[in-house]
Amino acid sequence: MVRWGSGIAVLAAAVIWWRPSTAVTVAGFVVLGGALAGVFPALIALTPVRLGERRAHNVISWQVGAAAAGGAGLSAVIGLLIGATSLAALGPAITILAVIVVITELILNRLAPVRQPARFASSRG
Repeated sequence: MVRWGSGIAVLAAAVIWWRPSTAVTVAGFVVLGGALAGVFPALIALTPVRLGERRAHNVISWQVGAAAAGGAGLSAVIGLLIGATSLAALGPAITILAVIVVITELILNRLAPVRQPARFASSRG
């Protein structure tokens, strides 16, 4: 969910930046929203698997707080950018943010990979 959602988000953001037509750009926003809708919940759900149950509660609290602060802060910065330039700055801004999501997800997988559940050894009899 995280990897596919992030990858699709980059493509949708690039379509928004490209702006081939109004209908395609609006469709890009719809696809972007759908692609990113499951990323945050999936990251939260994977936290206990990545870090263990004991640390998960504290880390999830930080994740939720960072998401709220980041959502408000990034929206404000992009709004200021659009105000200083034009609405055309929105496409490049969200494309860059989508690429950052992909990069951070790849880094996260290196630093704290999802541990696979242990498989039961089959008994031979």
